[in-house]
Amino acid sequence: MVMSLSDVVYNLNTLKICSTEALDFSFIGPQTFESILPTLENLDTLVLSVGEVFGDYDVLPSQLYKSFPPNLATLRFRGPGSLVTSEHWKGWVESFGSPDFLPKLKKLGFVLDLDYEEAEKDSYRKVNKVEIPAEERLEQAKAACDELHRAAH
Repeated sequence: MVMSLSDVVYNLNTLKICSTEALDFSFIGPQTFESILPTLENLDTLVLSVGEVFGDYDVLPSQLYKSFPPNLATLRFRGPGSLVTSEHWKGWVESFGSPDFLPKLKKLGFVLDLDYEEAEKDSYRKVNKVEIPAEERLEQAKAACDELHRAAH
């Protein structure tokens, strides 16, 4: 779609993607998504909800911040609470704390309230979304989001 509608895609100023189910990205791999996102130079607003939807968790969402378009003024991100236990979480906080990272960012919403559990062996899914995340995980994720917000201001 990106190639066939390149004039539309590359001139977007607002993009909203809400994908919290593993099947949502079955036709696009993480490398495609992470290579297109930073090229959207006109993108002003990004609303992105991503869960553990790719098999390669080291790319998305754990290092997704590296692919954010540099001209964003508004970012609303929703992701899995497990992101804060990733070895890459420190990179998120350090990046948002840098004045060179997303220098035009004026509005930031960052929530990590999605939770997943390993799917049964005979399931076609690797993980299933948990409807009510464990309170302890939510508290840990909220504290980490607060840390990221403090770093960003």
